[in-house]
Amino acid sequence: MSRIRTKTIDGKPHTRVAYTASCTGCFEGGDYMGLAHNYPYDAKAQCYVGMGCQECGYSGKRRHVFWMSLEDLEASRERE
Repeated sequence: MSRIRTKTIDGKPHTRVAYTASCTGCFEGGDYMGLAHNYPYDAKAQCYVGMGCQECGYSGKRRHVFWMSLEDLEASRERE
């Protein structure tokens, strides 16, 4: 069984993209992450952990999930 999740939207194949990021509600990164040293870093999620708020469920980080067309995904990889 493949762990890659795909579905068709408007006749085009899309894949599920997910990542974890610092919560925008409780992490005060300041301009250019100037205050990041005040917060612990989560190596597994590869982000800084905020103090916790209702937006993130008091975890200090948020999980972002969206569907991206495979054409756009391949184009973004070519740019790297």
